[in-house]
Amino acid sequence: MTNPGPQYQPQQPGQPYPPQEQPKKKRGGCMKWGAIIIGVLVALFVITGLAGGFDESEEATGDQSTTTSAEAPPSSADQATSTSREEAASSPVAAPAARGQGPRCTPADGPMLALLEAGLEDPSLTLTNGTMIVSGEDTWVGATTLDGDGEMESRSDVWLFRNSVPFTVTGGARSATPAYAPASGIGASAGDEAAQAVDGCVVEQTR
Repeated sequence: MTNPGPQYQPQQPGQPYPPQEQPKKKRGGCMKWGAIIIGVLVALFVITGLAGGFDESEEATGDQSTTTSAEAPPSSADQATSTSREEAASSPVAAPAARGQGPRCTPADGPMLALLEAGLEDPSLTLTNGTMIVSGEDTWVGATTLDGDGEMESRSDVWLFRNSVPFTVTGGARSATPAYAPASGIGASAGDEAAQAVDGCVVEQTR
């Protein structure tokens, strides 16, 4: 025989109703969302802190590199280059040889040229390109003779000074300064090596 289930029994007058159970709030859901929000905030804080620390590290590294580069002493190669440049700057530069002047030729002394010009038979003539070679006690002097208009009268003439006395060496010198004795009288001639050398220096200056 089947047991009948609970049957409805009407509320008797004056009998209080049994208290109804209130639905329980789900506290677990609120706590879960709060934990998520706190976790997100913490993660953002950590990421921001790491990014700031990375930037500061880069700046510090850049400053250290700049400081190291500025304070680094010059290397041996740099010092050697700097020393070479200073020596080159302080070393006197040799003056180039005058045009037409060979290794033995030098500009003639003014008093010697003045003495030769004083002996010119034609007072309108002048001497230029004065060059000399000193060989022992002898001084060979070459010069170009110009006429009164500045035109070339003779490209090169050579004289010889021995003991400060002038002698004529070339034919042009004898013609221009006949008052001076020929160098042949003291055993010198236009064929001497020094005479040819000083003559070549004068000729070179006229080209």
